[in-house]
Amino acid sequence: MNTDLWVVVPFHNESGWIGGTVAALAAQQDTDFCVVFVDNGSTDASPAELRAALALCPELRATVLDEPEKGVGAAADTGFRLAIATGARWIARTDADCLPAPDWTARVRHAMDARGLELMSGKVRARTDDTGTPLRTRALAAFTHELIRFAAPRLRTNEGPGSRFVMTPGGNMAIAAATYLACDGYPRASFDGESSDKALVNRVRQVSARLGYEPRALVRHSTRRVQHYGLRGTLRWYRDHVVPPRQVIDVR
Repeated sequence: MNTDLWVVVPFHNESGWIGGTVAALAAQQDTDFCVVFVDNGSTDASPAELRAALALCPELRATVLDEPEKGVGAAADTGFRLAIATGARWIARTDADCLPAPDWTARVRHAMDARGLELMSGKVRARTDDTGTPLRTRALAAFTHELIRFAAPRLRTNEGPGSRFVMTPGGNMAIAAATYLACDGYPRASFDGESSDKALVNRVRQVSARLGYEPRALVRHSTRRVQHYGLRGTLRWYRDHVVPPRQVIDVR
């Protein structure tokens, strides 16, 4: 699997979602990439669904790993380090409830190569294929993300020295391999600790100023968090990584 671009997909109990992610990756216009799926202790049917989906997409160059250590940071780190050890120059990440647009890998490559970014944050919007999600919830999800993206640099300017903060969702991001190693990558913390996405950005800020937003790199995600937390709870989640009372959802 010799390519300069790898995609990492950590997952935990994503039955009903992960097959769509596989299909979206197999439908990419730029097919010069490899993907590694990292199972973070799933107890549902998602591993079987992943195998079935991959069987339908033999053109997708995929590896599947198990990471028993709980936490999206641990799972993502395992996948990123495998990619780097195999020769990746850039590593992108999406989640197993996400649908990257058909030109996503091409946009990632442009951001990292032509633009020279070392950490890319992409555009996220709500999935439109979830018939149980009202239109107003999808609109709320989009509004919430844009509000957080705009406010994040201002909310987090007191988090130590470094370059400007760029809100970077784990479901749509990419990083240069050399930068990942230089900043020591994702913290291998549990779901109950600090947001792994936020921690990674703050680590990158210490070693690089080449962080940026690529609005043409689009990924559609589920609206589970907004449905469970609401606007105020979602804003608090992204600001402080605090789960609202009585609203427990293990989105790793």
